[in-house]
Amino acid sequence: MFKSMRVFAGGSAANYDTVPAKSEITFKQLLTHTSGLSYGFLGSPISPIYQANKFDFQTEEATLPEMMVRLAKLPLLAQPGTEWNYSVSTDVLGALVETISGIPFEQFLRTRIFEPLG
Repeated sequence: MFKSMRVFAGGSAANYDTVPAKSEITFKQLLTHTSGLSYGFLGSPISPIYQANKFDFQTEEATLPEMMVRLAKLPLLAQPGTEWNYSVSTDVLGALVETISGIPFEQFLRTRIFEPLG
């Protein structure tokens, strides 16, 4: 779902331009906050787009996979791998853990990390 991402190239939340991402987002970029993603509350140029699309993990009732579908439709702040921006990258990593492990993220954390650690 994160293939063929678009990168913000100017405009407003109601009318903005994008260009194609030059590469796909990598695990390393997600881990280092260089994926091109952002947050809606940081005041970045794409914050108004996140806000207009009501993309906010704090108030959302959708599942993590549902949120990823919505996120993949929003533009990136920068080309993947080119800028550091604190972002929802960690949330995307949680969704990847769900997909790869086949169990909900909170269950993965509980059964594979917290319970074994006591």
